[in-house]
Amino acid sequence: MAYKNPPSFTPGRRRLLATAESLLVVALFALLLHPAPAFADEDLTSLSVFKFFAGMASAAVIHEGAHAVAAKVTDTSISWEAGNYNQPIAFTTGEMSTSQGFAVYSAGLLAQAATAEIILDVDRIDKNDAFVRGMMAWNIVNPILYALDYCVFRRSNQ
Repeated sequence: MAYKNPPSFTPGRRRLLATAESLLVVALFALLLHPAPAFADEDLTSLSVFKFFAGMASAAVIHEGAHAVAAKVTDTSISWEAGNYNQPIAFTTGEMSTSQGFAVYSAGLLAQAATAEIILDVDRIDKNDAFVRGMMAWNIVNPILYALDYCVFRRSNQ
């Protein structure tokens, strides 16, 4: 049964819920970023760690860049701001139609899917490189965090 109005929480319950959410996100990242699978054929060095996180950052830039390109193509004004655990860089939009909104908001995920397919399909790309694994980690973690945010944490739904 769905609630029309969500039940109110006391400040103590809100803090407990926020702590549980934070621990869940940290646990998710700890599992996905464990050094053994992340750096497969490379030794765990400062360079491989840097390459891994550079891959994650590159994938995040591709994701956000796709939003920006879609906004430009659909002539939608967007403004950028600091985000949260799920969206390190967030944006807000001006007035737009439903189709413009769909294009702008879905562009990030579509860019991630296209990037992952290119990585997986091109044989010359070393799938065991820490940079590539960082990109793929972002492409996995980001949609999972979106799903958790919209379905469990419900911060973006407000």
